[in-house]
Amino acid sequence: MMIDETEGAPDTVVTIPMTRPVRGAAVAVGLTALTDERLSKGEFLGSVDTATMDRISAALRVTLDLT
Repeated sequence: MMIDETEGAPDTVVTIPMTRPVRGAAVAVGLTALTDERLSKGEFLGSVDTATMDRISAALRVTLDLT
């Protein structure tokens, strides 16, 4: 999942604002185009709280049409 730290991400159902572990937004777009290589090169920034993870989970379900 992409993390936008510029605070420029649009306010949509697949954009989840967060303040920890980084200030910005998790954005669930373009996930089907991600490759294993790109994912393995990602940087672990930390863990999010349960409420934020629930919102991320819902955004992923919408993005991947799993609802």
